[in-house]
Amino acid sequence: MNVTKDLLRQVVSVPNEKDGYSQFQLFKECRVDKNENNELYVEIDAHDKALPLMFEFKEKYFTYELWNALRKCSKIS
Repeated sequence: MNVTKDLLRQVVSVPNEKDGYSQFQLFKECRVDKNENNELYVEIDAHDKALPLMFEFKEKYFTYELWNALRKCSKIS
């Protein structure tokens, strides 16, 4: 549960043309369910303002390696 809570707290800062910035949460909802094989899966819904940036993050902001995401484990009850 803590992993999804942490995801929902992530805030993005995007610089603007006037040397200021805009901030917003990256994600608005995380849903955890079990599939037919009794395996957990997570659906993450990004905020509308974040969607256009999703394809620019790798080039302009950061790279997040898949193995980092896989290391974020949490027991969900």
